[in-house]
Amino acid sequence: MDVFGVHHDLIAEYEAFTSSLVAVRDPEIEKHLADERRRKTRWPDPKLALNPTFRSGGTVAELCDDGLLHPLCREYFRHKEHEDDPGSRTLSSSASARGHRGRRRR
Repeated sequence: MDVFGVHHDLIAEYEAFTSSLVAVRDPEIEKHLADERRRKTRWPDPKLALNPTFRSGGTVAELCDDGLLHPLCREYFRHKEHEDDPGSRTLSSSASARGHRGRRRR
């Protein structure tokens, strides 16, 4: 599932719905609403954050070996010194991923 795509579609559909409810006749109000849409005042971009208090659940490579992550994750999620660095070691994950040991993702 593409959560960012779902978010985008949800916002677009809700924006279309709420815009269809009222016909704005005042040009200043219409400009204000258009500016708010452009600035994403009502629906800002989603935030993605890492929580440093999670216990380590192992490295991404270990989670790939366990079948919990797609094998290509081993190549994508690596510590890198600069943009062209292929990465010296895989990143670590939170313990919550290891809690799903019985379920294998494909």
